[in-house]
Amino acid sequence: MSALLTKKFDLYELSGSQVALGIYKGILVIAEFPCSDVCPMNTVKIIRYNIESSECHNTEGEVEELLTPISISEGLVPYCVPKIIYGKQT
Repeated sequence: MSALLTKKFDLYELSGSQVALGIYKGILVIAEFPCSDVCPMNTVKIIRYNIESSECHNTEGEVEELLTPISISEGLVPYCVPKIIYGKQT
């Protein structure tokens, strides 16, 4: 799973989308490619469990706040991520 963090992605193709990566520890893992005002150049990749951060305590995941494009700015958004990649996304 850690290799997915460094894998390059096509900004134009994936901006604003979600891609299912597979099941890990019984939970669907997705790659999300959020963008805001300057798309696709400001698109980021976020790998996370496909659940709300408020449900993360019921899993083997960790809540991590990741810098995410929001409107004309960016902010920290909580996501439930697999422990194996916790702290490795920028």
